[in-house]
Amino acid sequence: MSFWYDLNLESILSESYFNMKSKLFWKYFKDIFRFDAIGQYEPNPGHQFLKELENMGKEVTVITQNVDGLHRKAGSTNVLEVHGEFIKEIGNDVDSDIENRRVDWRDG
Repeated sequence: MSFWYDLNLESILSESYFNMKSKLFWKYFKDIFRFDAIGQYEPNPGHQFLKELENMGKEVTVITQNVDGLHRKAGSTNVLEVHGEFIKEIGNDVDSDIENRRVDWRDG
């Protein structure tokens, strides 16, 4: 059972909640969006097809809103991730300056 279940999701995922309680925000965020399962996913035939086109010498640029990193995992080399990639880094480290706050989603 999730520990955020009795709270309002709109409040938890709001910018104001993030600014007030960023460590708790990330704890809830990771639970809500099942970050524990991200490493279990593999590229699908669509991801693999784009890599195959690249292997055939085609000029392929992947522009994606997905944040799962599966295009890169499939081997595509020219990937533009509009919203970033969870696996690299997102969010805030509350111990850093406000302009330089980052945290790896895998951190507790």
